[in-house]
Amino acid sequence: MSTIKIRQALASDAALIARLIRSAFAQQPVVLQPTPSALSVTPSKIKHHFQENGGGAVASLISEEVGCCLWSLKGNDMHLTRLAVSPKWRRRGIASSLLHYAGEAARNAKVTRMTLSTRLALTGNRRLFASIGFREVAFHTHPGFDTPTAVELERLI
Repeated sequence: MSTIKIRQALASDAALIARLIRSAFAQQPVVLQPTPSALSVTPSKIKHHFQENGGGAVASLISEEVGCCLWSLKGNDMHLTRLAVSPKWRRRGIASSLLHYAGEAARNAKVTRMTLSTRLALTGNRRLFASIGFREVAFHTHPGFDTPTAVELERLI
């Protein structure tokens, strides 16, 4: 198997990152309601993320960019805002590699906790995050829904 390469994402990667996010979130194993906001992410929004001191990583495999992860530092926390892997490259360890890279960035930033949220319906995502040491800490309900639709997770560093 080819080696997954992870590098720091830059503002100049904004168009690539926006495309990877939209592609990944457009093809989910279940229909998500409400529709993911990630489907409307633009290069401009990604550039703004970096202007606000956000960080990120890009994964490549066989000289093709296949995934990305974005995060923001807030106090002693690193909040993962997007994790995306191109649908044709899923289940090859790319998401895990990106999460491990983010964990190293968290340690280097001397934060004490990583957080993220995912939809309850994305059980595969929840299993992935649990396998890397995240634990579910709170449930959230999107506006207009009567029952929880998302779960917040954390991992202590």
